[in-house]
Amino acid sequence: MNINAWPFLVSCNQHLDYRTVAAPNFICEAKISGLLKAATADQEALTEQGSAIYREIHNSKVGDITLVFRVVKGTNKDIGIESNDILKDKVGRVIYLIEGIVLREPNSDIVLTEESLEKAHKRLVSVYSNFWKRTSDVTVVPQEYLDLEIDISEGNRLKIKPIKPYIIKSKSPSEIPKDSPLESPIIKKPENIINLMKLYFRNYSGGIFVVVLLMGLMGFAFFFRQVQP
Repeated sequence: MNINAWPFLVSCNQHLDYRTVAAPNFICEAKISGLLKAATADQEALTEQGSAIYREIHNSKVGDITLVFRVVKGTNKDIGIESNDILKDKVGRVIYLIEGIVLREPNSDIVLTEESLEKAHKRLVSVYSNFWKRTSDVTVVPQEYLDLEIDISEGNRLKIKPIKPYIIKSKSPSEIPKDSPLESPIIKKPENIINLMKLYFRNYSGGIFVVVLLMGLMGFAFFFRQVQP
């Protein structure tokens, strides 16, 4: 059995906070790579050995997709050093890797093995190793799909643990175009709206008064004609 799956990685380093480090190419093209971080942010506990988390994402710009991933501690091997020492940030906190695969559609009956996720992990080692050296914002690294051959006869199936789907109800700030009206300084700062209203009434209050007066006179004239014998 073969499936097409795209590797992804969310993590941090000693200088940069948790973020999407690698994402499927179609997600990068849609400019929604931050969605992967958002959809995995509530999974803080380490994933049990021999298992993986299954989460569907609904209503994204690229349709309904599925994440199958695990949360593991980063080690020196993940940055190209032959050592199992745990990676830590500058204040001594353990650094976690949220890594796995993305499927282009929901597949609650999916069967995966440890080798499936390990193949995705190997693709991501060089990506994370480069990210580890960075001290400023970086571009998410787009990933091509992997053709995963699943050998279910080996008896090493992963235990898939489904969690509540991540449903997108409205656009996140990262999905709003910079030239959108929602990004206007006037809309983003209420005090600007108040100042704009003050300017409008200062410049046009006389005109408004004339319009209101004329409408009142026309209404009075119409009423007067109606009551004439």
